[in-house]
Amino acid sequence: MSQNQRATRTTVLQQGQEFSATQEEAEYYTPYPPADLVREYEEILPGSAERILALTEQAQVKQDEIANFQMSETRKINDANIANQEHNQKLFVWGLYLGPCFGLCVLGVIIYAIYKDSTKIGIAAFTALGVVLAIYILRRSLERLTK
Repeated sequence: MSQNQRATRTTVLQQGQEFSATQEEAEYYTPYPPADLVREYEEILPGSAERILALTEQAQVKQDEIANFQMSETRKINDANIANQEHNQKLFVWGLYLGPCFGLCVLGVIIYAIYKDSTKIGIAAFTALGVVLAIYILRRSLERLTK
């Protein structure tokens, strides 16, 4: 319910035969209605000016409460986003360590299968490693497409 109000002031100075004019313009926002309007209401209905100002103050209090509530909710959302980013960072670090470990383990299984002459185990481990690599490549390509 804020009112946008403008005020203009013009000053003309004369020094000898020369004139100089300056114009100042100010813009300000206030929750109160213009004084002329309140004065006219007061003339029509005595006591209305006080009621208008009381309503304006109540509206301003409500507006402040809403703004404070919105700020607190925004703060909660930001805190949740920060916590989520920290959790994702931890998962990323775990992935950095566990991914190569998994790859080395599968590679170890393949080498062991070759040593024991068990082709079925070697093929299964090699296929698992290929599937993991395919998933990794597909995810990376999808990330690039969505950016």
